[in-house]
This record gives sequence, structure tokens and C-alpha cells, in this order.
Amino acid sequence: MVSLRGQGTCTAATVVHRHHDPRRAAPFRIVQLTLDDGPVLRGVSVDDANTKVGDRVELTTVPCDVDDERFAIRVAPHGESN
Repeated sequence: MVSLRGQGTCTAATVVHRHHDPRRAAPFRIVQLTLDDGPVLRGVSVDDANTKVGDRVELTTVPCDVDDERFAIRVAPHGESN
């Protein structure tokens, strides 16, 4: 198992205005981040944070709709994750 700190820098961001699944509320922001530990990930901003390229961000998790054992990764402004 690899342990990552989950902090990094936003390297891309875009707003999705209409999702193909009508159950997914739009608009929402997708961001790409380069973790300080090296990997590059993409995720959804929490609470539609206005994350911009260059912003410091950190990963957080939220329960999935699938079951109680799965979590989805979300991206929060640095210092604001739960």
C-alpha cells in the first residue's frame, strides 16, 4: 500500500454545465491536480468551490451512493477539507 498526503496544486479546471445522467446535478467543477507526492488525479470540487489553476488543494472523501464501504474522492481548497 502506498501512502499519499493528498495535497497538491490544481493544474486544470473546467465546469460541467450538463451531465449525461439527469440524476447528476449540474453545474459542477472537475479539477486535475498534481499531488506533492507525484501522482496526477482528477476529481470533483467540493461544494462547487471555485478552484482555479495554481490553487493549493487537498483530497477528501465522501460516501458513494453505491454502498457504505465505497468512497468518492473530492477536491477541496487547501485547509478546508473535513
